[in-house]
Amino acid sequence: MAATLYYWDISGRGEISRLLAAAGGVELVEGGDGEDLDKSEFGSPSSLPLFQHGDLKISQSGAIQQYLSLLAFPDLTPPQRALDNQLFCIHDDVLSGLTKNLFGPEKAKVDVLSAVVFNKWFPVVESLLPAQGFIHGKNYPTGADLACFNLLTGFAPFGLCIKHSGMKVESSFPKLAAMAVRVGQFPKVQAYIVKSKSMSSDFMGWGELKFAPAIAEALQVKDEYVGQADVGVIGLATMGANLCLNILDKGFKLAVYNRTALTSEKFVIEGRAKYGADKVFGAANFEDFAKLLKKPRRALILVVAGPVTDGVIENLSKVFEKNDIIVDTGNAHFKDQTGRANMLEAKGLRFLGMGVSGGAEGARKGPAFFPGGTMSIWDEIKPVVEAASAKAVDGRPCVTMCGTGGAGSCVKMYHNAGEYAILQLWGEVYAAMRNVGMTGDQIRDKLTSWKKRGDLDSYMLDITIEVAGHKNADSPSGYLVDVTGDAIGSKGTGLWSVQVAMEVGCPVPSLAAAVVSRQMSMEHAQRRLNTTFIGEKTHKSSSASMPKVDTDKFCEDLYWAAYLSIVASYAQMFEAIRAVDREYKLQIIGNLPRIISTFRAGCILQGQMLQPMTDAFEKEPNIPNLMCAFKKQIETGMPGFRAACARLACDGEGAPVIQASLGYVTTMSQTIILAGQAVSLQRDVFGRHGFKKIKNGQLTEESYNEEWPEMAP
Repeated sequence: MAATLYYWDISGRGEISRLLAAAGGVELVEGGDGEDLDKSEFGSPSSLPLFQHGDLKISQSGAIQQYLSLLAFPDLTPPQRALDNQLFCIHDDVLSGLTKNLFGPEKAKVDVLSAVVFNKWFPVVESLLPAQGFIHGKNYPTGADLACFNLLTGFAPFGLCIKHSGMKVESSFPKLAAMAVRVGQFPKVQAYIVKSKSMSSDFMGWGELKFAPAIAEALQVKDEYVGQADVGVIGLATMGANLCLNILDKGFKLAVYNRTALTSEKFVIEGRAKYGADKVFGAANFEDFAKLLKKPRRALILVVAGPVTDGVIENLSKVFEKNDIIVDTGNAHFKDQTGRANMLEAKGLRFLGMGVSGGAEGARKGPAFFPGGTMSIWDEIKPVVEAASAKAVDGRPCVTMCGTGGAGSCVKMYHNAGEYAILQLWGEVYAAMRNVGMTGDQIRDKLTSWKKRGDLDSYMLDITIEVAGHKNADSPSGYLVDVTGDAIGSKGTGLWSVQVAMEVGCPVPSLAAAVVSRQMSMEHAQRRLNTTFIGEKTHKSSSASMPKVDTDKFCEDLYWAAYLSIVASYAQMFEAIRAVDREYKLQIIGNLPRIISTFRAGCILQGQMLQPMTDAFEKEPNIPNLMCAFKKQIETGMPGFRAACARLACDGEGAPVIQASLGYVTTMSQTIILAGQAVSLQRDVFGRHGFKKIKNGQLTEESYNEEWPEMAP
């Protein structure tokens, strides 16, 4: 519900209320001067400000500020609120004194009298401020920080009186000036400044305000810094900061920009201490960021995918020049990246959409990269990206140019879809073992023995081993997994991958089952409600007619179920990439053997099975399906795969990815699908859709219709 503020749109007490709402994300509507309101309903005899939120109607600036502060920053402690209130009061005292100086009987002495007010209160404020960060140590400004900001940036009376007094805030009160910079660069405050009349306009015609807060020293662009950075990074959250350190470790000179200047400042200070002042450069804005980079400029974007990325690209396109390079590393849809590439190329810029795999730790130690876009970029960006990438066992860097347009993001989408499927199937393996009575330690030991067999050795098996045996003192069973919520989050790339595969007619049942499994996991409330009607687990065991479970035999069958499900999942992943490439002409197929080889290190998909997969595609790039390279394993493992799935079904475990994988391996290795024949005829019965025939083992080109009896529904 939006709140409404009735107040004049100039600086003063109302500006603090507006800043509180902006910084804290409170929706605030401007109500104007409230001339037609019954002010007595607000507890005011005649004057503004007035404030309404739902049924609440109040007046008085202090009360409005207190209420907005509670809405905007509910987590503040009583001592923190007290300090905010102290700064509000100081702000009001300075405001009152300066207003009197500007409009009172001694306004001719405004310069001297304003200096008196500043010299009374600014030393007090300076003593309360930290050298870095915000007052309460949070990563966002609260009331005290906003009051300091408004003391220096509100045009009237603060800015005008600073101008008249001749005071040099940067030198006299450096912590106050630095605080104004930090608050002013906070994104929500920046967005408010743009629409604030008192902060952006000389509404009284008294001349442009000359005061501008100083840029932190670490972010000042000196003449000797211009054109020195080999590459730039925008976004210094965990992934961005770790990739920066990785790049610096490789000897490159780096420029950084973060929308929160404090983050940039801290990174630059710490980076210079470790790597040297001539290696790390920081910028307070996009213009300065562009100045720091060698031409043609190369910038990597590591911010939240979507509108935030679009905003960064738009800002860079305003300050970059022809042939400069913009690289987006977010988890974006390949169609969006293709659009960005076309848009920037039309402006003379060059673009890469580059997926990154390996998480925050991979970014620091060496991830796998999946670039795609303007082909001419690769030779220019390759030295940085290859140096920062992981290296496979044969020493090759885990990066290659995937293709044009959104090719890199397409590969990353299907990489993530494969990750969804294999994580889910390992979860299903864990559940299957629990369901036959194995403890977490026993599961850990069994999976460790599988790892030692070699082929299944992988990062995702490693983390499953860790999860299975991880202890927790608060869990009655002693295992963390037993007190863990079962709702699996996702960021959309798996769903996009399945949708596009379906769009181009490529079957991906294991990938789809993994996405659906996550969706079902999110329906926790409905699942609980369903059990009140149909009982806890309609999958109660129906295996009484089956032999008593032999745990060792079952685990061996389950080994092959996991093995062949992984093969099936990768087969679907690579088939989808090929199908999408044929449809959208991203030029991926010719690079596919090299792309697969980049998964072998620094990547969540990393595992021993990727080497024979790489070998298979290098030996025969046009291999009909990856399964064809695993003929021996399929012949050996299919009996166990079927037995495991039968036991899982009878024991009541859904195992959607494992079961879908069995269906894929079975169906995609059949020359005739009996159910397909029946359904083709069903369609002809009710809709006269026609059907193909089989002649000499091939489907006919022409379609046929049969004469059926009338069977109206």
